[in-house]
Amino acid sequence: MQLRDIQDCIVAQLRDIQGCTVAQLRGIQDCIVVQLRDIQDCIVVQLRDTQDCIVVQLRDIQGCIVAQLRDIQDCILRRDSSVRIATRYGLDGPGIESRCGRDFPHQSRLALMLTHPPIQ
Repeated sequence: MQLRDIQDCIVAQLRDIQGCTVAQLRGIQDCIVVQLRDIQDCIVVQLRDTQDCIVVQLRDIQGCIVAQLRDIQDCILRRDSSVRIATRYGLDGPGIESRCGRDFPHQSRLALMLTHPPIQ
């Protein structure tokens, strides 16, 4: 072999090595890109799952709050108001003010006045 043949052989082998290295680097790059996409997809799925979990938890909390507010409202509505007490004792005739708009007539003030002179 002459020097020229050896040189051509070395150049050819270097090109093969270079081609192999470039192919391997592209393969590594492709592998990294695929792995990063898988990681990204996994993160997106996890975020969606987390978001769904948070939404479910918030709905549960909202339902609990609504139920508690209804319980409080029922408790308040069951309490005796002055109108309910007056009605229960038969004092719901003319002169008892209610939310329906009836007002105290002046006759009810007469009942508060002394009908007998004070005892001395």
